Amino acid sequence: AYFNSIPHSGAIRQVFIIDEAFRVLDYEFMADFVLQCRAYGVGMMLSSQYPSQFPRDVSSSLATKVLHGNGGDSNRIKDIVQLIHCEGREGDIANLERFQAFLDNRHHRRTLIRTMNYPLYLVWAKLQDMGTATREELSQVEGFNSSMLPIGNLVQQLKRMGLADEKDGKVFILNRAE
Repeated sequence: AYFNSIPHSGAIRQVFIIDEAFRVLDYEFMADFVLQCRAYGVGMMLSSQYPSQFPRDVSSSLATKVLHGNGGDSNRIKDIVQLIHCEGREGDIANLERFQAFLDNRHHRRTLIRTMNYPLYLVWAKLQDMGTATREELSQVEGFNSSMLPIGNLVQQLKRMGLADEKDGKVFILNRAE
């Protein structure tokens, strides 16, 4: 009722994030709610470990889908193939690594991407600002707790992703154009 009382918006003003979306997807209003949100400047993020739980009328109203690996379970692979219409890519889906996903929207059709966890992003962003830093300097990044996750793990991830390297005790950002 509130959103019906305000004018439509071309810009996102709010985002609803629903984890374990299966808990609400069966409600009758959800398909219409997802469909109408965008008109009012409200983004919708729905998350589930099981792609089969998204009814077709809901999933067709979601403009962008990010699908992480679900292991080698053939039923889940088939569900992902059906969800983003990527027949012939079953092997790619079955072999998705940690922090890899398929992105599907009108700009990026069935595109394999690498994602970052939040602590990794904080360290990478700091390294971009500094250009080069020691592990000690990176472990001091605001919002990152090195006692919960060793900085060495994040540096290794950045190296595996081709975003950074390390030499003589310094971690440095790699220029992706080289």
